[in-house]
Amino acid sequence: MKTFVFISVLCISFSVKASFAQYRIKGIIKDSITKEALAFATVQLQIEKNGVYTDEKGYFEISSKHRIDTLIVSYLSYQEKKIAVSQLNEIDENTIFLSNTATNLSEVIVTSKKSKKGNIMLGHYDFPTTFNWGSGPADIFLNYYRNLTQASPIIKKLYFDFGKTLKITHKSLIRIRVMQRDSSAGKPTRDIIQDNMVVEVKPFSSKLIYDIEKYQITFPKNGIFIGFEVIGIYRKHELITFNPGNNSVWVSSTEDKNRDKIGEAWTYSPFDRKWFTNYKRGHNRMFKFGMEIAD
Repeated sequence: MKTFVFISVLCISFSVKASFAQYRIKGIIKDSITKEALAFATVQLQIEKNGVYTDEKGYFEISSKHRIDTLIVSYLSYQEKKIAVSQLNEIDENTIFLSNTATNLSEVIVTSKKSKKGNIMLGHYDFPTTFNWGSGPADIFLNYYRNLTQASPIIKKLYFDFGKTLKITHKSLIRIRVMQRDSSAGKPTRDIIQDNMVVEVKPFSSKLIYDIEKYQITFPKNGIFIGFEVIGIYRKHELITFNPGNNSVWVSSTEDKNRDKIGEAWTYSPFDRKWFTNYKRGHNRMFKFGMEIAD
């Protein structure tokens, strides 16, 4: 009887240890052709839904409680890759290669012509602030802008308002996103600009102006998505990512009185891995983003 009890306790002990087992995975993400490291690539676990970004050298470390979990690796303008955790080395560093996908710019006109006329603002950048959104790392905030005139002006600068409440008390890291529209679903799709446009947001700053004139991208006739992705917040020189409890940027929004004429706001949730419109979620608001375009 004592032997049976001892074996039972031993089995339970092993079971508890197994249930709390951590599979520590470390690796580096690289371009499959150039072999260059990809900074700030997204590495996420499918079951646990937590994740990290790679550092400036493409390196990452992540833990999983599930041996049957799947690692999802994605990066701007690269093909997403899914790898079973069981196939990864738990001791040595794993090297994961991503393939760059050629972006179809059939709906985007690229020109070398420069306008000699004045510039105009499009969007809600100068509208009164009515609400601030707390954003966690890996969230993406976009505004969709319709092309009402069907003209093709060059997009010169992007404007972002992070909130006049000055709640950005720590340095944050964001990635500028300029994306095409899926004409059938209406959702954001591929990135038009393939450069990794990562920008630091300084403490207590509320506005950012980002110049993209060098890319010579003109306003697509089916509209365009403008916004940014929150990579993380620095605490004691450490970049904290994928933790919803660390609000890194407060995004200003305004009442969306012209939604049918101008566009709508979209948010990407990294944990749901889905796009949502603020209008469908009951929020009739646009983010305070704007574009400066050649008249």
